[in-house]
Amino acid sequence: MSDADGTAETRLTLALSVAELTAPRIEASGAGNGGLVVLNPGDVVDVTVPVHNDGNVVDTMLLEVNANPDLAGFWANWTSTGGTSNVSDNQTGNTTTATPSAEVLMYGNSYTAANGLNGLLQALLREVGDANVSANAGGGMTLEGHRAKVNASGDAWNTSLSSQDWDLVVLQDQSQIPGFPRTQSQWLDSRDAAIALGERVEDEGAELMLMMTWGRRSGDSMNSAR
Repeated sequence: MSDADGTAETRLTLALSVAELTAPRIEASGAGNGGLVVLNPGDVVDVTVPVHNDGNVVDTMLLEVNANPDLAGFWANWTSTGGTSNVSDNQTGNTTTATPSAEVLMYGNSYTAANGLNGLLQALLREVGDANVSANAGGGMTLEGHRAKVNASGDAWNTSLSSQDWDLVVLQDQSQIPGFPRTQSQWLDSRDAAIALGERVEDEGAELMLMMTWGRRSGDSMNSAR
């Protein structure tokens, strides 16, 4: 800025900072008919789904997870149907396949323990096959807390994982931590615990699955930064 006769000058220096923002977005509605893709048995369809990064930092998105058991097949009940076939000598043979089964272990806190979530999931799975769903949960527990108990010899968290052949192990983090800034110590501890638990689960021959808990309808007054 200068005065009228140009003899004085004032300079202002502005320092601006921009907060890190991660905002991945998938336009699933652009695939098929408003997001609905119908396939007949044996069909193969190539689907193009636009993926956007609306944030201001480099982000990574996991678009495909190959996991066993095949839950899509389990729910569709593809392997639980039987049939009768006539062979050329007029003998009748039954063609059957094994009933699908799933052994699931859940680690979480009150979001898992409330209303017996493992029992509800088990009942749903048993509509289409055999299933056993067990849970280890404690109020307010974090993934770091689960990691410590899984590594504690003789602890129920440890023995339940190693004493049975599980297909899936489900991890549920404390509900606020996943929304913390990625430089925050609790977020980093949670990430590292998830990696360590995943390695232990794989060592036991199971697949890892992460449970996403629901957001708070009125926001989180204790963590308003996010």
